[in-house]
Amino acid sequence: MNLIVVGIVAASAQTGASGKGYPVIPRPLPDSEEIRLARSAAPAEISGAASVYTIRDGKQHLLVQGTNGCACMVSRDLHAGSLYPICFDVEATKSVLPRELMEVGLRSVGRSEEEVIRAVDSAYQRGALRPPGSLAVAYMMSSRQVLFSSPLAEGERVGPWHPHLMFYVPDATPEQLGLRPDSRVSAISVGAPRTNRAEIIVQVPGWADTADEAAIRRTIEDHYFKAHATGSGESLRGVFVDEGRMFWSAEGQLRSRSSTEYITGFPGKPAADEAQRQRRILMVDVSGDVAVAKAELDYPDVRLIDYFALVRAGGEWKIVSKVFQRYPKR
Repeated sequence: MNLIVVGIVAASAQTGASGKGYPVIPRPLPDSEEIRLARSAAPAEISGAASVYTIRDGKQHLLVQGTNGCACMVSRDLHAGSLYPICFDVEATKSVLPRELMEVGLRSVGRSEEEVIRAVDSAYQRGALRPPGSLAVAYMMSSRQVLFSSPLAEGERVGPWHPHLMFYVPDATPEQLGLRPDSRVSAISVGAPRTNRAEIIVQVPGWADTADEAAIRRTIEDHYFKAHATGSGESLRGVFVDEGRMFWSAEGQLRSRSSTEYITGFPGKPAADEAQRQRRILMVDVSGDVAVAKAELDYPDVRLIDYFALVRAGGEWKIVSKVFQRYPKR
């Protein structure tokens, strides 16, 4: 992110300047954490099927291949602790994501923010980057965002400002929206006005990753996905309740297995093709102390869809049952 936003500047006056910790080379989290953080930027319906990218040592890496044409990443500037989880719609993935990846890539190899700005401007002039050709939208709805009012050294730490959407409209101006140049309206504003990077920023009512949804995602990712990745069911003990059962259909007949049988049935080591296996959460729906979640396990020879029923007990989310469907690929 490289924009100075009116509402963010106003908020920074309340939280204070960063003071130190600039410039700091941005470093990504471990892949599983980076994926989780990137996908927290948009509702699960969007982010759960999106590709996820990161930058390591100046190089772009595709962590997850999506299926809906959208993409997510965690952008960072040179402020210590900056985190900008962001997801892009289909058009923004084609036109805006390349710019974000370029910016983070340059910062990660020690380029100054002034050098980044010049390099990006040059890329637009050469045609290596292009403005959106149609409506392009970015989602910044993660409660874990740590924003700064500017990527330059004088930028002030804002933290989690507001969940918001960004509509990329080249050459947009505040006056188009009826705003004065010195407007203090925060619900809607224009970043980088009168440039090919202009964006209309609109606050939305709620975060995409509510505390409960985030906790459920951690339960599934840190325990269930871990069990499948390591081949050990030990991480499921205490998460899949003792009375729990899993159900499936085989040859038209209802089959089931206890949670204990399921946990002890893991092989004890990772699968030989673990590097080619992908897992993701597609949906989480919470109602008070109960929830359902849907996950996809995409393996070289089979695709599995899991549905979980979860209950909050003792302040923690527990899996009480699971049903699944297998789709063999061969």
